[in-house]
Amino acid sequence: MLARLLKIFGSLKLAVVLLVIITAVLAVATFYESAESTKAATTQVYKSWWFNYVLLGLLAVNLAAAALTRWPWKRKHIGFVITHAGIIIILGGCGAAFHYGTEGMMELRVGHPPGSTVRIDEEALTVVVPETGQRVKTTLRIRKDGSLEPRAVTLAKNIRLTLDEFIPNTRAELAVAEGGPESNPALRFKLDSEATQQHVSDWLLASPPERSRASVGPAQFEFIVAHDEADLKRLTTATEERTDTKPVVVISVGGKSFRFEVTDDREKHLDLGDTGISAHIKGYWPDFRMDENHKPVSVSDQPNNPAAAVILSGSGNEQVHFVFANPQMPPVVRTTSGQPIDADVRLTVGGLQRRSGVMTIVLAPDGKTLHYAVAAKAGFKSGPLTVGEPVATGWMDFQFTAEKFVPNAKVTDRLERAPEDSEGGFPAVAVTAHADGATQSQWVRFGQPAVIDVAGKAIHIMYSWDSMPLPFTVALEDFVVERDEGTENVAGWTSKVVFHDEEHGLTQRASIWMNHPAWFEGYKFSQASWNPNDLKYTALQVKKDPRFVAWLTWTGAILIVAGIALMFYFRRWFGGGDASGEVEKEARKVEEMVTA
Repeated sequence: MLARLLKIFGSLKLAVVLLVIITAVLAVATFYESAESTKAATTQVYKSWWFNYVLLGLLAVNLAAAALTRWPWKRKHIGFVITHAGIIIILGGCGAAFHYGTEGMMELRVGHPPGSTVRIDEEALTVVVPETGQRVKTTLRIRKDGSLEPRAVTLAKNIRLTLDEFIPNTRAELAVAEGGPESNPALRFKLDSEATQQHVSDWLLASPPERSRASVGPAQFEFIVAHDEADLKRLTTATEERTDTKPVVVISVGGKSFRFEVTDDREKHLDLGDTGISAHIKGYWPDFRMDENHKPVSVSDQPNNPAAAVILSGSGNEQVHFVFANPQMPPVVRTTSGQPIDADVRLTVGGLQRRSGVMTIVLAPDGKTLHYAVAAKAGFKSGPLTVGEPVATGWMDFQFTAEKFVPNAKVTDRLERAPEDSEGGFPAVAVTAHADGATQSQWVRFGQPAVIDVAGKAIHIMYSWDSMPLPFTVALEDFVVERDEGTENVAGWTSKVVFHDEEHGLTQRASIWMNHPAWFEGYKFSQASWNPNDLKYTALQVKKDPRFVAWLTWTGAILIVAGIALMFYFRRWFGGGDASGEVEKEARKVEEMVTA
């Protein structure tokens, strides 16, 4: 019975069928990867159970059975057995590399600090309890039915999380209620048009800046708190009353407002009183544009589209505000180190006309009275705004109504399920924290940190891409694009990088281009992508396999080379060519099968 099974599983026919199927699967997977993504192909094919355990596993069984059918082995079988053993070992190494190897992407820019973290194309949940110093990171697996693996994360004997539900695409709706701990003005409004049968309702928040603006079709709305009477007058007039056109940066932080003239205070250290924050006006562009390298430039000296870059810093925190004088353009705020700074930065230029299609709601310095200013083709108008009374905007028959004003708003995000094919959404996981018999549930959005307070413990949760820290740093020294002589056609591109291991005192420079990777301390760096509009950016693929995978691969390769050499170059030692006869016999079987 055993001999019959060995004959069936070790047959040449089975080997040929398996090789044809594996080749076809890999060909289809290549096209699937081009159409979908590398992650999809890896998950559905390369790391799937049916490809690794069924196809590759069955091929390994076929090779082992083919060798065992020659048992008891004689001297002439040595080369044959060694070759088959080498192939089996390489198959094992490939499977181990798929399951235990790590690969990801690393984005670098010329002139930026070196990087030491690789983003892995897998989703992970990182949980931290600062009170106890516990930190757990686990990889999330999303099954086809939407269920999560693992279902629970244990932090300590009395603290654990359960992952209750996963939604692949959600959108956040503001939920505003009264009773916030401090001043946080919020305004709910509606916009109605009988001609277009459009009825829209939304919230405007005075802070943070990205929530102080709303768009409804071509119309723009913004909600601003006036810091003083002069500020209120400025915000509710058609143009600035100043006779000059000097740009002014207004910084609001800690309940105080500071004004700086860009021309006089640019590139200076600006102290913001007792707030503990300092400012630095890094750049100003009167007629802002982005050049071909995605860098800010000014195309003229006229204040047609003013923009400024302001850096706020203090107590180890640093934040960059890229602000525009045009109220239709929201500021770009980025925290570069430490924690976000609760501040508002605005840019004004004297004589700048208001643009049509913008309505500004202004809260007076008393914190109670509302005003509006609206610019339309019919002209500009402003005045007091009363809750419940509609105001004609001048845009067709659109009526603006302030429905509710909340001076101390408590703001939360309410997640709603969105169609999976809709844009602008994000995945979310419902998490329940269990501690000392108490429970608390909350949705955790992808890329947004969340904090769950339960039983007096603050549990910090981050649902995002997984990452792999490197034991060294990588800096992009230069990015070179080669072009065909006399043309603008791209011939190739090269990333010139510097590896530095401070602990071991090692530094290595390398050039990386397509199909020419660089190696450093067991990590492989390959050119993955670049941005034609930003020639100081590159994306590298980083791959790291466990040491035993490399040993398996090299051992298998050496055995295959040794086995083939024994079969073809040491035939006399095997007894006059018996081994080659075995090979020729197998070759004839393959030829007969193909012919048939």
